[in-house]
Amino acid sequence: MRGGLEGRDAATPVAPSDSDAGAWSAWLLKLEGISNTLEAQVAAHAGSAVREALATLEREAASNPDSLESILALYLARRRAHFEAEGKAHNDAQCRETVERILARLELAQGEPVPERLEALARAVILAETPERAELLGNELRLQVRQYQQDERARRTDMDDATRWLEVFAAADLPAPLLGRLEAVSAGLARLEAAERVELEAREAAFAAEQEVLQARAAALVLEASLEDLGYQVDSIDETLFSAGGLVHFQRPGWDGHYVRLRANAKNKTFNFNVVRAENKAATSATQARDDLAAEERWCAEFPRLMATLAARGLELNVTRRLEAGEVPVQVVAPERLPDFSTPQARVRKKPAARRFDTP
Repeated sequence: MRGGLEGRDAATPVAPSDSDAGAWSAWLLKLEGISNTLEAQVAAHAGSAVREALATLEREAASNPDSLESILALYLARRRAHFEAEGKAHNDAQCRETVERILARLELAQGEPVPERLEALARAVILAETPERAELLGNELRLQVRQYQQDERARRTDMDDATRWLEVFAAADLPAPLLGRLEAVSAGLARLEAAERVELEAREAAFAAEQEVLQARAAALVLEASLEDLGYQVDSIDETLFSAGGLVHFQRPGWDGHYVRLRANAKNKTFNFNVVRAENKAATSATQARDDLAAEERWCAEFPRLMATLAARGLELNVTRRLEAGEVPVQVVAPERLPDFSTPQARVRKKPAARRFDTP
């Protein structure tokens, strides 16, 4: 083929001069190959190149209307140009739709622009010269968007964690470089390194354990002071009662052998109050049974006041189960296992000093 398609490896073979069927069959096969070549060329060189080629072919056909070669070449070129024009418009619309669908996965905030590298890649998909090229670039755009989503989620996780750690360590003495890094990450200006995250998680665990011990100590002080302020005689409460568990006994003057026992279960975070009687023998007389009932009724009446006092001082105990007086027998405990508040030393109690109770 000559003219506008010269140099494009699409030269049309010369038609046989005789009527040999084999020669004509071979010639037609070559024309079919040319047709396939033209499809690829038209797809890759649409627009002005195609129009120029068509004009050249039309001139050749006009100058030699009886040439089978010119007629076939013109027909093939026109057919490919028509299909190319329709296919190009269809592919452009498809590419735009595909790009919009892929970019919608970014979940950008209102007014937030598409990242420059993704926008450039999206533009390349739309402007691709061939459908094959557009598909290749579209797959790359999908991968880049997925990677961007993963990076963005990790960045937001870093920001949230850094903001939380700044609040957790507000009263702690963090090294200045680490504090500066947290501030930068919280503002979205930097990312946390893996080693930094490990260090911060370890610091947070240690800080939480320290705070738990401090809160347990404060709770023990609040409990002991509250019981004393309400007029009870009380064991010296160990500061680990709320962190390690244990027993506390208290009573009022005049309760004789009756006490209230507080059992703390640190593992389950539960506290049990019950009336006990100092006695070596398990048998209970009718008189003791009446005294036990009176002691329980007295404690049941005073219990709400203790709960209200503790709650007002920041130590709120949630009551999940309450037995009324007389529902179960009073527990008998050997006297040596209970505090003796009757000794002169035990009766001398310091006047409760003004205390400040902060919520643990």
